[in-house]
Amino acid sequence: MRALQVPAARRAVPGLRSSGDAAFRGLEPLMGQARGGAARASKRKDKRMEWPLMTVLGPILFAVIVLWVMAHNRQTKAEKRRTEEATRKRRAEEEADQKAQEGEAG
Repeated sequence: MRALQVPAARRAVPGLRSSGDAAFRGLEPLMGQARGGAARASKRKDKRMEWPLMTVLGPILFAVIVLWVMAHNRQTKAEKRRTEEATRKRRAEEEADQKAQEGEAG
């Protein structure tokens, strides 16, 4: 029996040697038979080492950032006084407008 000719596009797929391999191409990494299996295993090991680092340093870094934002987001006394005064003035204006509208309607 003559071997099947594999089109050029299919030959470019890593791990695909003949048309019969197409069914097993997705299973190769699971079976440890993929090209560069040792390199992939090493990458997986590196990723496993990253998780403990991320689970410890991630929350610590997040807490530091939140604390820094809280510390740098405070108003000075002058800014707070100015905000309170503007709020009082705005409420007085709204109250006067509301009384004027009630006087016109009633």
